[in-house]
Amino acid sequence: MSSLTLFTPAGAVAKAENLKRAAKRLAQLGFEVSIDADALSRHQRFGGDDATRLAALHRIADAAPSVALGTRGGYGLTRLLDQIDWGRIAHSIEHGTRWVGYSDLTALQNGLIARYKGLAMWSGPLACDDFGRSEADGGVDEVTRDCFLEAMSGALEAVGFRAPT
Repeated sequence: MSSLTLFTPAGAVAKAENLKRAAKRLAQLGFEVSIDADALSRHQRFGGDDATRLAALHRIADAAPSVALGTRGGYGLTRLLDQIDWGRIAHSIEHGTRWVGYSDLTALQNGLIARYKGLAMWSGPLACDDFGRSEADGGVDEVTRDCFLEAMSGALEAVGFRAPT
């Protein structure tokens, strides 16, 4: 079973129930899920003040779970770029951590690409936006779920996308 940590590097999680729902669904998919202690922190529109979010990044890097999955994107991670200990993040990747997300997580991924050639980056779903949606709001898209599982297991051979008509 792969360890998966949910963390909030950018915008605040709007609804705790979405995060809890995402954690439950990901656990049902076979991941050993943990939620970072500060995942529900809030400072203005951010998931905690800059120091809180930076500490979470470093804490997760040190723990080196199999998957570090952002709870949501938004804005805020770019405020941390000049403070990140890039070596710690790279070390976690070298030890198997896949930092997954999109939106503001792209800033972290691009920062790593700029500093370290050859590190694998994982653009992928976000916990609350993709795994935490209520059934009334559409639930989990099966293509997203299946591609994520295949990618994290190393079995992904092709990616499919579905667009509204």
